[in-house]
Amino acid sequence: MMPTVAVAYVQIVLLVTVHVQCANILITLMHDSISHIGSMKPYFLRLGDAGHNVTVLDTTPLVKPKYFGDKVNVYHLHVPEKQNYREIMGTALWKPNPSPLSVPELCVMQNEVFEKILDEHYDRFKPMLEQKWDVIVSDELFGVHQFALDMYHFKKHRTPYIVFGTSNNLFTSQMYSSLGHSGPSQMHTFIQTPRNDEDLYKPESFWHRLENFKQHVLEYFGLESYRMSSEQVFTL
Repeated sequence: MMPTVAVAYVQIVLLVTVHVQCANILITLMHDSISHIGSMKPYFLRLGDAGHNVTVLDTTPLVKPKYFGDKVNVYHLHVPEKQNYREIMGTALWKPNPSPLSVPELCVMQNEVFEKILDEHYDRFKPMLEQKWDVIVSDELFGVHQFALDMYHFKKHRTPYIVFGTSNNLFTSQMYSSLGHSGPSQMHTFIQTPRNDEDLYKPESFWHRLENFKQHVLEYFGLESYRMSSEQVFTL
């Protein structure tokens, strides 16, 4: 009888160990993500290969869901876009000299999408609220719905969340993530386009540091105003 009991005990321990090691992970991104989801893809594919239960929340105007292999679940939430959504997004991203105020402009567009999800697609969004996750991994930029999910699950279940840097970190992203950042030494994302090969950012130049400081200030107050309005609209 003893060997049988011992074998049963080992089996139970193995089952418990596998259960503990297999985490229920939610991956969230900005709405209609193409480039950002590509940055995160190697990370969540490895999580799936390691045996974790990985779900990617993909809110998109595309009717057909994305496919990342059999080890990654995709929760496809189709949200028809405004007729000029991509045109506005393209203008904000690619106009000749974007400024830090372009960032809040993009965030406001994401706000509108999230509002539409709540008003018209809440039944599809609700399972993301009802499911209990072990950890949530969120794209750092533009995804209002993902920040709402992070806050909701953290307040209700103390679910930890990870902010995944998918791009050149903005000053505000680094600040909110408690990452070190030296404003004068690192030029702002939206510094003016160089005029020639000699037009380089020089931290020792007072005028360059002043221009950089101005860009940081515009970004900070622009995003602070946006965040405050978001909290009022969505009572986050």
